[in-house]
Amino acid sequence: MQWTTSKPFNKLENVRKKMRMKPKNQIAELWFTKYDLPSKMKSDITANIYRRFEEGEDVYVENLIPGFPVRLQNDIKRHICLNLLKQ
Repeated sequence: MQWTTSKPFNKLENVRKKMRMKPKNQIAELWFTKYDLPSKMKSDITANIYRRFEEGEDVYVENLIPGFPVRLQNDIKRHICLNLLKQ
């Protein structure tokens, strides 16, 4: 037997998740702008953050790089370091 409150509870939980994710999204967007990341890299990073958040893992947006797959870490580091060398 299912409770009749399960649907509203699920909706409430979804709203709570979105509210917890919003500040993380804003910080990530500032990070994207600061380092002028390409759109493909932005979408990969965002997808990774959302996946980890949905799985219930903690997402530390203050130090994003160590939590990413190795390939994405290398791409980010290459992009940031190359821009610094060009300056």
